[in-house]
Amino acid sequence: MLEKTIEYVKEFINDPRNQKLINHEQSALRNAKRIGKTEGIEIGKLNVAKKMLSEGISVDIINKSTGIDFKDLYKLLN
Repeated sequence: MLEKTIEYVKEFINDPRNQKLINHEQSALRNAKRIGKTEGIEIGKLNVAKKMLSEGISVDIINKSTGIDFKDLYKLLN
């Protein structure tokens, strides 16, 4: 049974008609990883900004250090 499954997968992957689907899936996965990484970086910046605010560091310095918009920093204060 396992051998038949392996053979089917090999045939599927090597069939040129399936390459467009495989390439699309690979592209979608790369895009999802990129989006996740970007979101993770933004969440990290917000966490650092919150900590900096709690330590009494000025909004100007936090803005310069993280690149977070002033309006977003003031939202964190509330």
